[in-house]
Amino acid sequence: MIRFNSLALALFLAASGMSAPTAIAQTNTTQRAAIQRAVAQMLAANPRGGAALQNAIARYVTANPAAATIVAAMLRRANPAQQRAGGAALGQVYANALAAGNQAVLNQDRKSTRLNSSHT
Repeated sequence: MIRFNSLALALFLAASGMSAPTAIAQTNTTQRAAIQRAVAQMLAANPRGGAALQNAIARYVTANPAAATIVAAMLRRANPAQQRAGGAALGQVYANALAAGNQAVLNQDRKSTRLNSSHT
């Protein structure tokens, strides 16, 4: 596992106020299946990672912020090149959201922040 992906996910989740289990639990089964299919297609189409995969994941997560934790979970099973591209994509989404003040990404769920803070 590449630490870069863990850092990108941690930054994204910190900005959204969600823990990974909370974010995944908030997506219903149909949404999860659709996200998993989309990410699997992106990974299959880009076995060497690279800019194409990075851009595809960044566009997908920007349009669907709730997908970030599922994307990160799926990247754990990806090859190292795909992990690097996916980690960079999640970092890019976070940086762009921070720069633009995108509340959909930065403030997904403030309740989970309060609930999860007692478990750290």
